[in-house]
Amino acid sequence: GTGTVTINGQESSWKSTNDLLVGKAGTGNLTVIEGGSVESDSGYIGFSTTGQGEVSIDGEGSRWDNSAALHVGYDGKGILHITSGGVVASTDGFVGENSGDAETPGGTVNLNGDGSAWQMSGDLTVGESGAGVVNITLWTTREALIVGGAGSGKVNVTTGAGATADSVTLGASASGSGEVNVTGENTQWQVATATIIGGEGQGKLNVTLGAQASTGTATLGESTG
Repeated sequence: GTGTVTINGQESSWKSTNDLLVGKAGTGNLTVIEGGSVESDSGYIGFSTTGQGEVSIDGEGSRWDNSAALHVGYDGKGILHITSGGVVASTDGFVGENSGDAETPGGTVNLNGDGSAWQMSGDLTVGESGAGVVNITLWTTREALIVGGAGSGKVNVTTGAGATADSVTLGASASGSGEVNVTGENTQWQVATATIIGGEGQGKLNVTLGAQASTGTATLGESTG
């Protein structure tokens, strides 16, 4: 089946006391605009292998608050757009958790526009066992960032954006492949404590066209693998 929900306008809200699944085994679309809000426990976009989900949180005051983790592309295909001041909150975040490959990511997150944010109290994993892509064009913060856990992950930071993390690992396990591209004048990639490029897997960091990157400890090729 196909399900569509639109939450439009300030004081318009939708609350799920348990999990919210957008695209369980069918197709789901959730749009939150003009200051609307959604609340749930865990959020899933693209839950099962046949599931396809797309969520758009657009505009100042528009929010999706998850009291637990948010999964973009769990076993299915998931796309999350956070734009023009929209905000998403969760504990941990997963993009391309079990689905997709390097050519066709299971999870994609597009984060852009003044004030747009994905607020996480925990860690973000891009490509845990599947494949995920995160495109950032605005400042964002998180704790640990893992790009390519046991799958394929890519993060693109462009157009004068700034991205910070406490620690970063690219290609964590032997089957993991992680890539970060930091591109363009005034684009910043800042890691507070440590960057591991190639834990047991393959890691790649590209800083081009006047972008700048900084870190605490840097390790290239941490383990045999």
